[in-house]
Amino acid sequence: MLNSKEINNYITKLMANEDEDFVIGNGVLTSMKIAFSKMKLEENKEMLANILHDLGVDNYPLITLDSLTTLKDGQVWNKLESMEDFAALDILLACSHACSFIDNDLDTVGNNINNLGEIDSLYLTLSGRKMVNDDTKWLAKVKELSKKMNYLTFPAEIKANLQKKDNKIKGLSRN
Repeated sequence: MLNSKEINNYITKLMANEDEDFVIGNGVLTSMKIAFSKMKLEENKEMLANILHDLGVDNYPLITLDSLTTLKDGQVWNKLESMEDFAALDILLACSHACSFIDNDLDTVGNNINNLGEIDSLYLTLSGRKMVNDDTKWLAKVKELSKKMNYLTFPAEIKANLQKKDNKIKGLSRN
């Protein structure tokens, strides 16, 4: 089963260095953008497609952020109980956006802010996190809000990149 530490370690390695061509992915926090190496993303698109397939994302044209925390068999792999859990969800969303598997462009961010309202959307900023000043309470609020945040997916793109053979790639286990 997926776990936050593996997701963080695996996807962090796909981030761009200063001298690499990059693609930007938007994460959960509305003001955060993550630069991923174009080359590394291309080399690892299969694995990310397989992760999203395990989550069932390729079965729906619209998901909630909460969908990225639960495997398609119903097991919750990410309970958003630690900052490591949040980082895994954040980087998974950003990387999925950078690969064009999930839409998290400015319009999507804006729609989610509008759906949440002014006060709740403030929690999804660095200032909102600092304002709460208690990671446990902040994560509980993010978990609540994750059920209300919607993202378009590109199932055909995910399916086109699914790995057909070996179930393990470059250090990330999938059971």
